[in-house]
Amino acid sequence: MTYSDFVRLTGKRRNLVDALSMPGLSTIELNPPRADIAPREVDLS
Repeated sequence: MTYSDFVRLTGKRRNLVDALSMPGLSTIELNPPRADIAPREVDLS
């Protein structure tokens, strides 16, 4: 399901600023793990 499908089905239209300014959002603790992205060799042959 795409995001546009979700918005269409739920009928909710909200922009990013409104979503980030929701009351109580600052009390949510978010500590996602760091992504371990290692460079790979490039084969230019």
